Amino acid sequence: MQNTNHLLREKHKLCKYYIKFGKCREGEKCSFEHKDNVCCNYFLSGGCDVYDCQMSHQYTIRRFDNERSNERSNERSNERSNERKEMKGKERKRLGKKNTESFVPSNEPSDMTVKLFNKDTAYNTRDVILCQNLFSDMGDVYSLLLKEVNQATDSSKLWKLWHGDSHYIADDKQSFKEKSPLFTEIIRRISSYFNMDIKATRLNWYQDEKEWKPYHFDAAAVDENKAKTQNFTIGVSFGDTREVSFQHDKTRSTVNFVLEDGMTYGFGSQVNIEWRHGIPLVKQGEYKRGRISIIAWGWVDMK
Repeated sequence: MQNTNHLLREKHKLCKYYIKFGKCREGEKCSFEHKDNVCCNYFLSGGCDVYDCQMSHQYTIRRFDNERSNERSNERSNERSNERKEMKGKERKRLGKKNTESFVPSNEPSDMTVKLFNKDTAYNTRDVILCQNLFSDMGDVYSLLLKEVNQATDSSKLWKLWHGDSHYIADDKQSFKEKSPLFTEIIRRISSYFNMDIKATRLNWYQDEKEWKPYHFDAAAVDENKAKTQNFTIGVSFGDTREVSFQHDKTRSTVNFVLEDGMTYGFGSQVNIEWRHGIPLVKQGEYKRGRISIIAWGWVDMK
C-alpha cells in the first residue's frame, strides 16, 4: 500500500498543461512536475482510445483514496471508453469524420515561425529566417572561396574531420580567415545586414555525397556563458543544393528547408533550445561538386 500511495501522490502532482501541450508557461517555476511520455487522454479522462498506445497509462489527474477505488475507477473508465468508442463509431457513420478538433482559440506560442527576411523584419526567439539573394552579386563563391582558403595556408593542415567525422571544417588555428578577403567580406555582410554582433564563425566543407551533419544543438543551448552573448545563428550555403533539417527535441518531428547556392538561413535562441538541426545525407549521384557553409554565432536585438 505504501508504494501505491506514493504513485497516487505523484499522479496528483503532474502539470496538466505540460501533459496536454508539451510545454508550460510557468517553466521551471511551475509547482507541478513536468513529466514526458504520459498519455494525455488517460491522464485527463482516465481512458485511452488509441490502440496499442505507447505512452504511459500510469498517471491520471484524478485522486483516489486507496488501491481498491483506483481499480473500480479504472473499470468504470474502461466501460466509458468502450461506450465512447461505440458512440463515436455511430457518429462517424452518421456525420463522417470531423475535420475540426476544437473551436476554442489557442494562445500558445508556435514552436517555430518561418519568415522571409528583409531589413525591416523583426526578430523573435522562435523565428527561423530565410534570405535568398544576399550574396547573388559575388559570383561562384563556392569555387572562389575554396581556392582562396586553400592558398591562404597549408591545405594539408587546413581541413580536419568534425562532428563524429561526418564532414570537414577549416581549422581556425591555421589563421586562414585573416588571409581570405572573400571570407572576411561574407562575414562583414552578415554582420551589417542582420545587425548582428558576431562572436564566432566556422567554415564547413561537405566535399561529397557521403558527408553530412548529425542533429545537434548549438553550444549556446547548453553553455550559459555563450548564451549571454549568442542568441542567433546565421548559416550561408554555397555550392550544391542541400537541406537543413530541424528535429523537435520532444516529438522528434522534423522540418526541412532547401538551401540552394547562396541561400542564407538563421534561427533564434528558443529554436536552438527546442529543436536540433543538421544536414541530412543525399541520394548517391545527386552531388555535383561539393558544398561550403559558413556559420556565424552572435547577438541581435529581439523580442
